Amino acid sequence: MFKKSESPKQLIKLTSRPLLTDLAKWCQDCVRARDKSITVIWNSQDNMCSYSLVINSVPGSSDPQWRMSSQSGSMKKDLWFYISNDVNNIFSMCVNALGENLSDAIAADAIAVAQTNTSSGQSGAAPAATAPDNSSMASQQRGTGPLPIASPASPTELLTGNLAVLHITNLLQSVSMGKMTGRLHIEPTTGPVDVFFEAGSPVHALSRQASGEEAFLEVVALNNGSFIFEPNLKTDTRTITRTLDSLILKGIQILDCQAMIDAAGVTLNSVVHRTQQGLSEAAFEQKISEGAPIDMALQKKFYISIDGQSTVRQLVENLKLPRSEWIPLLSNLVKVGLAGFTTAGPGVKKTVAVQPKRLDSVVVEQYAHQIKKADTGAIPYQGFQYYLQQEYLRYKRFESPFSVILIDVRCQKPGGPVTRGMLNPATVLSVVQNINLLKRELDLITHYEGQSLALILPHTHAHEAAVLARRAVTSINEAKFMQGMERLIVSIVTGIASIPGDVETPGELLAAAEMAKEKAINTPDGVQLFSDLS
Repeated sequence: MFKKSESPKQLIKLTSRPLLTDLAKWCQDCVRARDKSITVIWNSQDNMCSYSLVINSVPGSSDPQWRMSSQSGSMKKDLWFYISNDVNNIFSMCVNALGENLSDAIAADAIAVAQTNTSSGQSGAAPAATAPDNSSMASQQRGTGPLPIASPASPTELLTGNLAVLHITNLLQSVSMGKMTGRLHIEPTTGPVDVFFEAGSPVHALSRQASGEEAFLEVVALNNGSFIFEPNLKTDTRTITRTLDSLILKGIQILDCQAMIDAAGVTLNSVVHRTQQGLSEAAFEQKISEGAPIDMALQKKFYISIDGQSTVRQLVENLKLPRSEWIPLLSNLVKVGLAGFTTAGPGVKKTVAVQPKRLDSVVVEQYAHQIKKADTGAIPYQGFQYYLQQEYLRYKRFESPFSVILIDVRCQKPGGPVTRGMLNPATVLSVVQNINLLKRELDLITHYEGQSLALILPHTHAHEAAVLARRAVTSINEAKFMQGMERLIVSIVTGIASIPGDVETPGELLAAAEMAKEKAINTPDGVQLFSDLS
């Protein structure tokens, strides 16, 4: 007789919060299975709020993903996200999220387990019902062994892993959402890095090359190395004042600049020379303004120091420029064509200097305006479909990830109803201009179906796109909009999906982003990732 295999997805309904023994069993199940997903739901005692705990196995890792959320009416809220096999810590986070006293919860669980051991009846939190494919009964879901007492676990039992498996921004946001306090230690090939957190916010960072926010920006660029989060290790040093999201966004912008430099074949050993001799100060300011907005005095200082003999490394060291400054500076010079480069160094043959061919920036700017609708400043829907297809072809050829953010613009007059359709083009233009200040130059903002907008984000994973989406929601909420002489209250909700990670084809990508957008109205921040839908 063949035994029916257990479904990789399991739904468990409880009458009260899970016991510690439950967490231990579910953790063990997810570690053993490569594609296991367990969703546990229960209601508060007054039935005014429902809770869900989702546990997902991570292929190649012994640390499952845990996500706890609550829902009251139509308002859904993420409480915390954590990656660990330390069920003691998970239990503590559940108890804290529910507002219970940890000592009382441990005692109550001990009584519940004792009652389970001495009777065949269900404990107070026994399952009320299970999914059709889950035949587990109360005795299988409630452990019958002694209750593990919450105690400090060794560091290797906590948040550990490798950045080759878990993306760095995902790791940082996991620490933030879990409001964790301690030290994140990373061992990349470039040397060890430490970041200290308090209640999920970074307060200090240290690497071999830098400290503070500069070291943290180096962390955002990491894509290799083992890591471990050591809880409750604190420091009195305070070198970071900016928010986590703003630092991640800044780090991603620096990575984009680095990509432009790499594409031009420029290295630290490249010799820098000016491409336009005798350039006046006014002409320099006009030309450099075509690039990204960077402190003009700093750009002039760097340009003046170019003598045609010094390498990039020498210029950076002479001016004592940190990585977060010299990479955008050099990227700007590459972009506007004010600097040329030759390769020189020990054992490297010096190449012939190449005089770059000038691009007509006026023609480029004219074309950029022509492909946008004059009244809204966004690319038409037909353009969205074309550029989406191009990004998909780039992904198929180079495995370069990309994301789509679908945006619903909602407006109302003070005291009036919220409307989604028939938006004034001037209002849409204001929203587009606002988002243009936040997005990267390579990101495209377009029209979508109906009166929705869309963002195509090349070289971007979904969790990175969420950073931009949250900034856009906040910026729109804080902006002032007018319709004639009347004030207009404008807000946006966003749905995010990516290739790869969520789906594999453009059609699936749009369906996933639309599904997320429809759910975003019930999120506290108006941002919904498809990957977070349960």
